[in-house]
Amino acid sequence: MVSGKELSKLEHQLDIEETFGLIKPETIERNLVNEIKNRIKNAGLIIEEKKRMVMTIDQFDLLYGHTKQKKPAIYEPMKEYMTSNSVEVLRISGVNAVERLLLLRGSSNPAEALPGTIRGDYAKDQDYKVLYERKKPALNVFHASDSREEARRDLKAFFGDEYK
Repeated sequence: MVSGKELSKLEHQLDIEETFGLIKPETIERNLVNEIKNRIKNAGLIIEEKKRMVMTIDQFDLLYGHTKQKKPAIYEPMKEYMTSNSVEVLRISGVNAVERLLLLRGSSNPAEALPGTIRGDYAKDQDYKVLYERKKPALNVFHASDSREEARRDLKAFFGDEYK
């Protein structure tokens, strides 16, 4: 039998970490939530906790506030859409969870996302450049934290005292 200390050492060696995922409103509207969760599980990651909610403006700004300066034309429509509809937030764990979830998500720009990724399969015909010119936000299905630091920040913002 493995002791707690030995298990902790083994987990550290395997680089078990937690990350944050967000299933966006269009995914819920299109009834793709279970498909996305199954992809996460089939990739060997564990959904430790999930919560359906309407995002606050503060939470939106935490995830997408950079859009206000970089792409101001889409900031307001994106904020309105993301804070007026339900999202599902996920606390996900596994070996190298941050990197693996990003690979599963696919490229930030859905037009560049490879088939087999979440965005490549479900956010088709979405090119950031074209959408920006039309002042429309991308409906890119799924968000994942870009780093361990960002994951910790996002988990705390969305799971608060529930996050351990």
